[in-house]
Amino acid sequence: MSGSAERVRQPRFAVLDGLDPSEVDAEYAADRWHAERLGFDALAGRDMLLFDRIVQLWLRDAAKAWCRWRLATGLAWGSANAFVLALSRFSQFLAACEPDAVNGASITRPLLERYISWLATTRLAANSRSLSLIALRGFLEHNRRHRWLPEVPATAIIFQDDLPIRDNPAPRWVSEFVMAQLEHDGHLALLDPTTRHLIVVLMETGLRANDACRLPFNPLLEDSAGWPCLRFHSRKVNNDQLVPLSGRAAVAIRANKPSSRRPIQTVPGSSPTPASATGARPFTYDKLHRRLSRWQKQIGLHDESGRAVHVTAHQFRHTVGTRLINAGVPQHVVQRVLGHASPGMTAVYAQLHDTTIRAAFDAYQQLRVNLAGEVIAFDPNAPTADAEWVKHNLSRIQASLPNGYCGRPPQQDCPHPNAASPARTSRPPSSSSESTANRPSATGSSSPSPTPTASSASPTTTDASKTASSASSQPSKTSRTIVGDNTIHLLQAAAARHHNAMVNATNAIRELDRAGQPITFQAVAAAAGVSRSWLYRNPQMRAEIEELRASSASSSTGPPSRERATRDSLRHQLETLRLDVAELRRENKALREQLARQLGEERTSATWRQRNDRTTTGSR
Repeated sequence: MSGSAERVRQPRFAVLDGLDPSEVDAEYAADRWHAERLGFDALAGRDMLLFDRIVQLWLRDAAKAWCRWRLATGLAWGSANAFVLALSRFSQFLAACEPDAVNGASITRPLLERYISWLATTRLAANSRSLSLIALRGFLEHNRRHRWLPEVPATAIIFQDDLPIRDNPAPRWVSEFVMAQLEHDGHLALLDPTTRHLIVVLMETGLRANDACRLPFNPLLEDSAGWPCLRFHSRKVNNDQLVPLSGRAAVAIRANKPSSRRPIQTVPGSSPTPASATGARPFTYDKLHRRLSRWQKQIGLHDESGRAVHVTAHQFRHTVGTRLINAGVPQHVVQRVLGHASPGMTAVYAQLHDTTIRAAFDAYQQLRVNLAGEVIAFDPNAPTADAEWVKHNLSRIQASLPNGYCGRPPQQDCPHPNAASPARTSRPPSSSSESTANRPSATGSSSPSPTPTASSASPTTTDASKTASSASSQPSKTSRTIVGDNTIHLLQAAAARHHNAMVNATNAIRELDRAGQPITFQAVAAAAGVSRSWLYRNPQMRAEIEELRASSASSSTGPPSRERATRDSLRHQLETLRLDVAELRRENKALREQLARQLGEERTSATWRQRNDRTTTGSR
């Protein structure tokens, strides 16, 4: 054999950076799956799927096949863990109610109804019971396609109506009194640098605690204006997100970079642990929970009544969402900032915002006075209170102005309906110094220093509304020129526009008729430069166009207008025809007379010839 033939043949295909296929099958055949061995990212303490809790072997094997397929198609490890737990509950029910079940034929619709009733008797919350039924419904639906348990009847279905009514959770935001204690610099100084920076990031950004604990080493980006943004991977919704940061959060993330003498940490929240003295492992959620609880006890965290309170890391997320909504940030923007997969969760904060603003509105109504300075009575519990609240919201929409909205009561008509109106808005203009201070730099030579965004807003705006109301009611220190009533000028301009539109439309109709073109609303609108809706709303123009359109339709075969004779021409033609007829009549009369004479002469000649003939015959 040649030298090349004596070489050891290498396999054509090789598994790169992964397990051998036989090892993968062995891992999936086990009753306990380890996320790290299978190449999945999971939280510490939640990195195992425990299939040994499923008592029935036939159900366990089908559950393994289902979870293996779902994980391969993108299901998160945490969701798979919840699904296995849900099937374990169903297995527990089967072991108690159907101990002789040997295959999927025992899973019938009556059995599922019994399972639904059994879940209702447990101490599980409505959300947990709903998740258990949703997981089982997904397993049964996918089984009908993949046939892991082919003997399951087709009628074994869990309908949408079978799911319990889920609780409507209210946002668990932290009151500003408690947040002031948590955000106090002296209290934060009691924490170690790593925990302090992590808690500041949670309070400023509203990140989920698990995402914040596993941030990448350098997650900051800068936009075109130099503003810091946070780039991270959301584990719950399984996508990359990019949100703007406040200055305080950016400082906290930058300050937690490792020193040059230490290995690069994988996350800014890394901390030395017994298993990793260099800090290369991520900061675990359990460690954050323990240190946060110990710190709150150390500072004596309490509410307004002096009672001790406990705040979880996830409540910072609710507080950020509530602050943003109450600060007037649109709901879809809050959804992007918090990384909600659907607007349903963000709508919870919007409901709270509406309640908060309604409370501020009721407080404002108690301070209303008339022209005489008398307080106007208002009962927030009256039947008309809700209607007045709706009217207030409608007036804000209908009377929107460049600097706010009109503070006048809603009227049928208003002389200031556009952005150029001189009407005063509900938000008084700020002084020139404040405007200059708040105005961004036009040159953009230096990057703006980041400041906390919406972190100082309160979950309740009642106090802020009262402060704004009292501040706006005080007289201004600087004199202001009172703008006169310019209604007459607006009315004159409107009348001039109406007159010009009428003239243009009339001329357009005449031109179209003279050119012999069809007269329609679209043609007139295009020729006159007006809208069709205006032509339809104008009774005079509408009647004229419809009349001409009908007449042109009935005489569509006639010549165009430019080829038609005028009245003078018709009169002249008629006079000419009359003279021609008179001349013809004279000629006809003369011809008849000439014909009569000719006939008379012929009859006379014939008579004389007859007489001559008879005379000649008698003489013979």
